[in-house]
Amino acid sequence: MSLRYPHIFAQDRLDRGNVILDGNRFLLANGHIGYRGTVEEYGREEMVGLIIAGVYDQYQDSWRENLALPNPFLFRAYKEGKEISIRTEEPLSHQVKLDFDRGVYTRRSSLSKLIISSSRIVSHDDDSLLFTRIEVEAKEEGEYELVYGIDTDINEIHGPHFAKQIIENAANRLCFKGKTNEGKILFVSAEYRGFAGIYQKEDGFFHAKLELKPHQKLSLEIIARVDEDALGEIPNDRYSVLAKASIQAFARKWGRCKVIIEGDAELDYELAYSMYHALILGDEKRIRSIAARGLSGQTYKGAIFWDTEIFLLPFYVLANPKIARNLLLYRINTLPGALAKAKSLGYEGAYYAWESQDSGLEACRADNVTDPVTGETVVTYFGTKQIHISADVVYAFDRYIEATGDMSVLKEGGDKVIFEVAKFFLSYSTVDDQGIYHINDVIGPDEYHERVNDEAFTLALARRVMRILGKYVDPKSLSQEDQEIYNRCVEAEFASPQTRNGVIAEFDGYFDLEDIDVASLKKRVKNPQDYWGGKHGIATHTQVIKQADVVSLMALCPEDFDRESMERNYDYYLSRTEHGSSLSASMHCLLGAKLGKEKEAYQFLRNSSGIDIRGAEKLYAGGVYIGGTHPAANAGAYLGLVYGFLGLKEIEGRVTFDVHLPRRIHSVKLRYCVGKEVYEVTCDQRGVVKKKEVRV
Repeated sequence: MSLRYPHIFAQDRLDRGNVILDGNRFLLANGHIGYRGTVEEYGREEMVGLIIAGVYDQYQDSWRENLALPNPFLFRAYKEGKEISIRTEEPLSHQVKLDFDRGVYTRRSSLSKLIISSSRIVSHDDDSLLFTRIEVEAKEEGEYELVYGIDTDINEIHGPHFAKQIIENAANRLCFKGKTNEGKILFVSAEYRGFAGIYQKEDGFFHAKLELKPHQKLSLEIIARVDEDALGEIPNDRYSVLAKASIQAFARKWGRCKVIIEGDAELDYELAYSMYHALILGDEKRIRSIAARGLSGQTYKGAIFWDTEIFLLPFYVLANPKIARNLLLYRINTLPGALAKAKSLGYEGAYYAWESQDSGLEACRADNVTDPVTGETVVTYFGTKQIHISADVVYAFDRYIEATGDMSVLKEGGDKVIFEVAKFFLSYSTVDDQGIYHINDVIGPDEYHERVNDEAFTLALARRVMRILGKYVDPKSLSQEDQEIYNRCVEAEFASPQTRNGVIAEFDGYFDLEDIDVASLKKRVKNPQDYWGGKHGIATHTQVIKQADVVSLMALCPEDFDRESMERNYDYYLSRTEHGSSLSASMHCLLGAKLGKEKEAYQFLRNSSGIDIRGAEKLYAGGVYIGGTHPAANAGAYLGLVYGFLGLKEIEGRVTFDVHLPRRIHSVKLRYCVGKEVYEVTCDQRGVVKKKEVRV
């Protein structure tokens, strides 16, 4: 499948006000490590970041978070003691590009005395490697000093995370060895090939002093690698060889899932960019999950939320089922943490962490949000009351098995996950005089309303957990005591949420709240960084919600509702949903597309597909920085098109389509995986017009 034009995100000028945002937008990653899209001269203040997945540390009593590593790509140039850099002068011209078909970052800056150009890759062939080629061209004759090496002055939100560190040098190599506060050992090693510099221990960098003539060019190749526990070898290959291998490997990843949209070039471009940001986060080798902000930084502590199961896993089911399976194995491996959390709160079974890290223990704290004016903590209950996370995990197991037919994941511990989650919901619930189970004191996906009763999304997912238990878990495999619990679970009758004129209430008492639309409520905002929920939030006592639990429920489980019910609820919640979460638009797109709400669904699709390329999302919530990429929303854009407008369904490895394309889209060519096979289908306004198996 050839592309008629390269997908390149470019900026043709220096935008100093968006340095942090551009670090997200030009991100490179391979599932194991990520490197933020910053130029070589930048440092800690510009939030340069080499991020490693799945490794966490806690400094004293600060928040435990994922790690940022020292930067092996620092490069600065000087003439007569003055730095020649976009940090110190306005460039005559400046361009940065991200080729997201190939996974290559490039920059070219024309400065007063030098032109600095570079090309950078985080390898998709060897996921421990990252490499760059930097070229300088002199504009005037004279002596230049070029400084390069591993920068240990790194940006950390809740660090420092390295209790001990050392840099060793040998010839043209540097090796950072760091021991975290929790005792983990990590290495960042790099080889610097090009002009010879002298290592100076005073600042820890190589210094090369060179006489250059006008238009004379010099290049420096930096081949770096990241290792855990033991130091690995840096390959002898040049940048061009390593780059070719990475580009080919990344092309194979794209080859399994590429989407080409005819008739809507803007959507084609935005969706490819969104898919790029989802695709660079999958790890085939390691049993790790994907953080809410991917590998773009330490926001949200690098934790795993429900985002992964509900949004990213369905993407990987079609793009690379092995990665989808690894996401489920992560939940199997972290079951002990979920069991411990439930026990600590006085419940039985498995209560998965709202913010999960390597062990599965709860990383969420009550001081997640602060008042932007006073700086005081706004107490929240996400970690103790957002119990739908456990049901989301079980939903993901069912979704994966239905799509792939792979039952082996149950034998590896998935059956125990399902049983323990069902046991938890039974334990958390209360039973009334009629034997009906109620789920009280919870938070749904709509986080603006806390500690509510019989929340619609949670009730429905709990009910679904019990059905999934009966579907996959053989009671004969359980002990006699557990068989009794099993029977209670599958026989449990959960309460039905309140309804009014066919509209399902978000939770008990929802219709008694002030009925106001989002536009009117926004007029009450005093500070743009105000948190709308919590005890004193402006949405707390109104029907305005962060994201529509009921719409999400119907988008995820359409088989449980008739069309009239879906239309009534979609229409009702449309004006009452603030979309304060980046996840919200894709759920509205999914349901809207199924209902033929072409105009609205298309706009929601564009809201998701353009979320990072436009950079219009919130950077702060109540004074807390929440910036970074939005992998779940990126994947959500794909889901909106493929599961929404193309109507794709998976049943035991068999894929069907029910196509309802917006009029502006002439056709969609889609590649997707079924097991180890890759298929290509072309859909237009008439439906599926062509399908074939392809080799990647």
